[in-house]
Amino acid sequence: MTGATGQSAEGSPLRAGAAVCAVLGPVLALTGLVVGVNLPEGWTPPVPATPNFGAALTFPVVGWLLLVQRPRLGLARVMCWGGLLSGFHVAANAVMLRFAADGDLAVAGLIRPVSQTAMTVSSALLALFMPLLSPDDSLPSRRWRPVAVLSTALIVYEVARTVVRPDPPPGAHYAWPQVIPNPLGLQILMPYREVLAAITPVAFTTLVTVSLASLIWKFRRATPEGRRRIGWPLVAFALYVVFFLLGEDFWFLATLWTALIPVAIAFAAMRHGLFDIDTLAGRALVGAGLLAVVSAVYFGVSSASSFVLAGYHQVGGLAAALATGVFLQPLRALLSRGIDRMMFGPQGDPRTLAAALAERVRDTDPAPALGALAGVVRDHLGVAGVAVQVTVPGGDTRVEVGRLGAAPREITLIWYGEPVGLLLIGPPGERRFSRAHHDRLVAAATPYLADVAHAIRMTAALRHSREQALAAREEERRRLGKHLSEGLCRTLAGMADALGEARRDVRGAPLAADLVLAGLRGEMDSVSSEVRLIAHGLNDPGREPIGTSCPSGPGPSAAG
Repeated sequence: MTGATGQSAEGSPLRAGAAVCAVLGPVLALTGLVVGVNLPEGWTPPVPATPNFGAALTFPVVGWLLLVQRPRLGLARVMCWGGLLSGFHVAANAVMLRFAADGDLAVAGLIRPVSQTAMTVSSALLALFMPLLSPDDSLPSRRWRPVAVLSTALIVYEVARTVVRPDPPPGAHYAWPQVIPNPLGLQILMPYREVLAAITPVAFTTLVTVSLASLIWKFRRATPEGRRRIGWPLVAFALYVVFFLLGEDFWFLATLWTALIPVAIAFAAMRHGLFDIDTLAGRALVGAGLLAVVSAVYFGVSSASSFVLAGYHQVGGLAAALATGVFLQPLRALLSRGIDRMMFGPQGDPRTLAAALAERVRDTDPAPALGALAGVVRDHLGVAGVAVQVTVPGGDTRVEVGRLGAAPREITLIWYGEPVGLLLIGPPGERRFSRAHHDRLVAAATPYLADVAHAIRMTAALRHSREQALAAREEERRRLGKHLSEGLCRTLAGMADALGEARRDVRGAPLAADLVLAGLRGEMDSVSSEVRLIAHGLNDPGREPIGTSCPSGPGPSAAG
């Protein structure tokens, strides 16, 4: 608990600083663009926007999103600082040209080393260190440390060269109508001015290519899932290097692609669970979409009502507010579903998962449906395996699909407050969702699994109850059969004795024989009634009835 609190306290200043970078970087870049396009002729930059402008718009925002989830992620800090310094360079360079165009060359000379330093550091951070650290915040191996050291040395060299750079000699080619002086320039370096300036482009181009090679090296050694994560940043960096090497003629593509590099990193993060920023990014997109659409609806209804209800501005405002409120929740649900499908694909949509489960439940009996549902859940969750365990009388019913691993996640299936089973979820597969989206998918699946588990429990309980009833009836049949057998044997033995006695007396004492036979007839009727009564209790609806009907009629007539 203390560690978590300490990490949260440590991450709060970083998140706040990243939020400042996310706002300040684009604002500075846009400010510099506005100032630059309004410069007088001759002082306007040859290209409206450089790669630093694109970097300032997107790198700080994505870096902030990453730092919100991973405060200790060095890659995110590089993105924030690089984007902020890029925006600062764009704004400072435009302000420098503004002062120079107004004739205040001394102030412009003081601003120039600061602007160039910001450009050098930001370019090195984003073009050299970003590929080295992407996407797992570490170098490919120790053998790549010299590349990081040389990149740092290049930053130091270029900053020092910019600070002490001597002014160009009279008559030399210069980009601006007047020379912007360098108050810290060392004229002693004038003979080496061109040589010192030529070192930086060659070294920077070489190190950019080597940094891209480090990302390719990671890609070749990565697992299939790792390659999918690295693929998007790799393509973005590769195209940036191509446009960078082609020169200023491709400034627009270089600027656009620089802005798309963090977008590619964010897409890889959201698509493959790289830094768990999908939840935050999804909420941000939903919020932005809601703000845009709600604003459009509100102002649209307000404008329309102003024509229809002229002079009743309060009624128009009320109508706009009501229209906005009516569409707010459906619009939010629609945007959430659309963004989920965009980031996670059809299989990552909770509604698609629910529809697939409902179809399986509708078309299959409970017992076979359990295995089908487990397979659907595994495919949509993107995990290695799923098992569903249902506790039934006489033992557990368990269906397992895939590989659960050593420590699967256990989720209790609840059916109207009654635990009916367990959902066991294995380790993540090739595609990984964030924990928040994973929980949304699980929440969409558990009601259907609980319904099927309850149906299986009810079926098993009914089967067990029927088996118990049949066992009790069989036991009763055996008991009654034993009673019938023992009683009937004694009665029949007595009747046999009576018949023997009547046979002996039939000639000498007919009257006595008649009495014996009459008594025998009564005993036979009594035995028949008793057998009929007992057999009636033995009859089972699922069995053939025991024959108990005896022909009725007068008994044998008495001799005589």
